[in-house]
Amino acid sequence: MTRIKSRVVNFKVDEAYQHILNFIETLQEGKNDLQIKVVEDKGPSHIKAKIMYGLLEISISPRDGESIIDFNFNFDEWLRRMYIVTVFGSFWYILLGILLDFRILALALFHLSFISWAKERTRTIENKFMERLDSFLSGGVRAKPKIEVEGKPRLELPPETLDALYQRLVDRYSRIYGRSISALEYRIEEYMMGGLSREEAIKRLAEEEEIA
Repeated sequence: MTRIKSRVVNFKVDEAYQHILNFIETLQEGKNDLQIKVVEDKGPSHIKAKIMYGLLEISISPRDGESIIDFNFNFDEWLRRMYIVTVFGSFWYILLGILLDFRILALALFHLSFISWAKERTRTIENKFMERLDSFLSGGVRAKPKIEVEGKPRLELPPETLDALYQRLVDRYSRIYGRSISALEYRIEEYMMGGLSREEAIKRLAEEEEIA
């Protein structure tokens, strides 16, 4: 069973390709529950990666100055193994129930529920990936920030100024971009991973949004 999810982005194919690679890199660097590794890279049009229990093929194609990104999630092999193990295990519970105790038959029904759990698990992985991708692509600067901080003094903003900037960013993300506060926090964390303090990250984002 494969499922395809798509996104249309306002980037050329080369730019979209680089942003996707940057996004995958952030998933690999951070502590998260989405394990992903690129196994095949055919340039700006196709990326193949292992993601958790399955495969993810990413295709990028141009359309009217924009790019269409298709994400093809394939968990067939893992689901097939889960199906075999579940059916085989349930068969033995049924056999034991007939030979020993009929109450054991209840375990067979419980064991069969793992098939539904496995399918739901794949949908959860897909949704988490796409949600985090949307957060990554939100905001004014969507590429992974390359931050040079060596030799620069740390910014120290008064608490009231910092709170005001943060609130204006929250308003901007919710009103203009239609994004939740989690998208803003994701962008702040990106800058912090590059070496900035939280105060500096908020200041940098405020400057990018021209609200500083």
